[in-house]
Amino acid sequence: MKKDHKPVKEKELLFNIVVPVFNAEKYIEKCLNSIINQSYKRFQLQVVDDCSGDSSYEIATSICNDYKNFKIYKNSRRIGALNNICNLLNTKVKEPTMTVDLIIDGDDYLYSGDVLNILKEKYDQTNCLITYGSHISSKGVQG
Repeated sequence: MKKDHKPVKEKELLFNIVVPVFNAEKYIEKCLNSIINQSYKRFQLQVVDDCSGDSSYEIATSICNDYKNFKIYKNSRRIGALNNICNLLNTKVKEPTMTVDLIIDGDDYLYSGDVLNILKEKYDQTNCLITYGSHISSKGVQG
């Protein structure tokens, strides 16, 4: 049975999360689990595998098949991350003014279960049009 992340309120932001993947078998499970474990549940996830030569697609498929709001695609030929992102961002959403596109590479992950809540608060409080994230490494916050 597929699990469904139901929105709490009808007019809340929807995060459209795009995960481009290429040879990320060592990281994709952690990436997808970091999204699954978000406390803010109003999101949809689109994963696209760009002809990986490893088991990235199989790992991602086994996870995505458990969720109604997860979709996975596999290219028949390699087109590159930017083309994959553009193709998936062109997907029509029901309420585009209430949708925030979020791109997370297949070898990255959300550092805590509150990342989407933090982003939602920023969008609600500031009416911003775009945000840019940093990453945290053993050397501290990086650009």
